[in-house]
Amino acid sequence: MRPVRKLAVRISETVVERARPRCKEWAQGLAHEIEFVEGDWRALGWAIGSLRVLVRNPPTPLRNVAEIARAGRLFAGSREHTPPIICLLMVMQVISNGLHLVPPTGRVGPLGLAGFAIAALSAAYMAVLLWLDTRMSQRPEDMDDCAWIEFYRREMVRRRDLYTGFGALFPASMVLWCAGMVLGYGGMARLYVTSCLIAFCVFVTFVVSLSPRPAESFQRKVDEVDSILRQGGREA
Repeated sequence: MRPVRKLAVRISETVVERARPRCKEWAQGLAHEIEFVEGDWRALGWAIGSLRVLVRNPPTPLRNVAEIARAGRLFAGSREHTPPIICLLMVMQVISNGLHLVPPTGRVGPLGLAGFAIAALSAAYMAVLLWLDTRMSQRPEDMDDCAWIEFYRREMVRRRDLYTGFGALFPASMVLWCAGMVLGYGGMARLYVTSCLIAFCVFVTFVVSLSPRPAESFQRKVDEVDSILRQGGREA
């Protein structure tokens, strides 16, 4: 076994050993899948991605149509009563970084200006994407489970298509935003701030690399709903 593949297997085994009891089955499933991943480096990436088992709870599967309807009601409730805090924070980042581009720019050099411009554009992209994500189609007016099932599936398809199309660059935009902040404050010669931002940039890049792609997560939910509906003799 080549060194890279051996490292990937070792990481997977460590995840299985250290996983919490309720996450053991999830960790073992991910470790088993690594045997079928083609390419040593892709296997290593898969193994690194399995580290999320140590910090996240296993996904809760839907088991019947009643749970799908309940998931639809919970989804609608969370969207109606939760303000778009992250979207507003990104808007504030656009304003903050944009102000650094307004003359006079003080100690900000060309590299710093480029960094703040990258950060502002990335934050603007994420703000628009998150605003589109928080939008919701018309919720059912009655309590019929069939209506809520259709609503939940429609919303998962909408979000999947969003992150497949306009939102496909979401992971890259997070990394670019961090890199822009590093360049911006680095151009202002604030060493301590730059050092903190570099560490933060590395952390965000690591988290992004471990996180499953949003489109894939929503596609799995759509497949799960369709599978339950087929088993119940219903059409999606």
